[in-house]
Amino acid sequence: MRTAALYTMLSFYALAIFFFLSVVVIYLSPKRWHTLLILFLGLMTAFIDMQTTEVSFSILLLLAFGFFLGFTKPSMPLRTALLLAVWLPLMAFARLAVLGTSSAILSEGIGSFVAFIPSIGGSFLGALIRKHSEKSPSSRDALI
Repeated sequence: MRTAALYTMLSFYALAIFFFLSVVVIYLSPKRWHTLLILFLGLMTAFIDMQTTEVSFSILLLLAFGFFLGFTKPSMPLRTALLLAVWLPLMAFARLAVLGTSSAILSEGIGSFVAFIPSIGGSFLGALIRKHSEKSPSSRDALI
């Protein structure tokens, strides 16, 4: 079996195992659902990013997930963004280490830290809209 196929298979099973562990943790401690959702969506986005050469879909996922997660918990948008985006650089460096492609460290490894930008933007935008939507209707109509 090729190294790349083996890495893809192992990362998929890691994602599946993380899902089932999340189910158990949520059953035991339901208040941790939001953090586990952030981690799972970030890991899933990193897995999808690993399977494609096009970055625009990963950027859209980070922006959208960041927005909705920031909207659901507006008190911690930076924490949400960091937990969501940290998986892309981790998976990129893990893939480079397993495949042994040291020539791509700059473009794929260090370049994957750009993933924090849409994640931070989406999380703070979601938190901002949530905080603004909770104000009185008269102040909300003033922005429109």
